[in-house]
Amino acid sequence: MNTLSIFNPRFSDGLLDAFDEMNQTMGNFFPTSKNFAARMAAPKVDVKETKNAYVMEMDLPGLTDKDVEISLKDNLLSISSVKKAKAEKKEEAKEEGEYLIRERSSMEFMRRFTLPNDIDSDAVTANFANGVLSVTIPRKVESAPRTIAINGNK
Repeated sequence: MNTLSIFNPRFSDGLLDAFDEMNQTMGNFFPTSKNFAARMAAPKVDVKETKNAYVMEMDLPGLTDKDVEISLKDNLLSISSVKKAKAEKKEEAKEEGEYLIRERSSMEFMRRFTLPNDIDSDAVTANFANGVLSVTIPRKVESAPRTIAINGNK
């Protein structure tokens, strides 16, 4: 069985730097850092392994296919989005009312996944429907074992 893992650039040789570990731990207790906000905004993903492919599904409500970018290089799959709210003109704000609370003004995230070596990177497809992004990552066909003839001295 192959593995598909979430890419974390802070890991080096499997160990976290002591300061990164402390920052990560403190962020759990004091959720004021930008990293905490980014982690909370990052959409969750479901990954399923089938006989022929890996299938990823990610809920992205409020986004369209034009808001999302997917790239694959060296078995590193990146899914990202930057959506900024349109700026209000003062004349429009007075006519239509002013926001008292505005939490949905912009959204930004990036998720990265380290893919196993058995993928067919040229055949990866993505579909976006009803706020759900589905990425299908086909697996390479495993070569069947074969018998090799031995030539002897003639």
